[in-house]
Amino acid sequence: MKQIDGDRKAKSAPVIKQNLSLSTLAAQKVMTRSFEKLAESLFQISVILRAIGEREHVDEAEEIMNKHFEAASTDIEAKIEQMKQLAEQHGVSISPDYTNQVTYELEINTPHLAQFTGLVGRMDDLVSIIDSLWLHSILDNRQASNARFEWSRRMINVAGRIIGLSRKVRKEAYNSGKKELVESVAGEEPTDEGMDPELMEAVKADQKEKKAKAKPKVEADTKVEKKANAKAA
Repeated sequence: MKQIDGDRKAKSAPVIKQNLSLSTLAAQKVMTRSFEKLAESLFQISVILRAIGEREHVDEAEEIMNKHFEAASTDIEAKIEQMKQLAEQHGVSISPDYTNQVTYELEINTPHLAQFTGLVGRMDDLVSIIDSLWLHSILDNRQASNARFEWSRRMINVAGRIIGLSRKVRKEAYNSGKKELVESVAGEEPTDEGMDPELMEAVKADQKEKKAKAKPKVEADTKVEKKANAKAA
């Protein structure tokens, strides 16, 4: 048998190739700043958890990711409905034209990456309505600017939390003595090189939040230990 095409050493993985067109600058910035790093992290989570094969960790990671995506989706849809009602009350069009619509060629290699792409598309729809309300003087400059910033930050925060999760998954695998296995399937640990500062801030904020939640338990354990030592004395 002679192989005439393909890489003999590479594994064949399923991908969906699609184009995503975004009109608003806010949505375009989200894609530029977060898509590639998020795609890398989602792939890392997928291959590491498959290699480890621990059902509990797989389910936990799935639950965390679904929670972030579902919360963002629910909030976006609710805001879109609110903005549509406001536009209808004032009888204005909700589909302005744009001077620089951008189309991205994407390779979707995990289901959660597809979810994120869909969310960015819906965010683009939302900001488009906000822009229309601003152009018709229904929203003033401050209101429109704050709304654009709020949703851009929200989506980047979602990406940052998933990136933080991928680091947690890798760290736990390392701590359980599976560093060699992890690096054989997922490569060496990704660096922060080239990461957008706003995205990096979101990753750090998520890590700080996790440490803050863990701190009370540590303090409680210390108090229990001190009481036990006092009784023993």
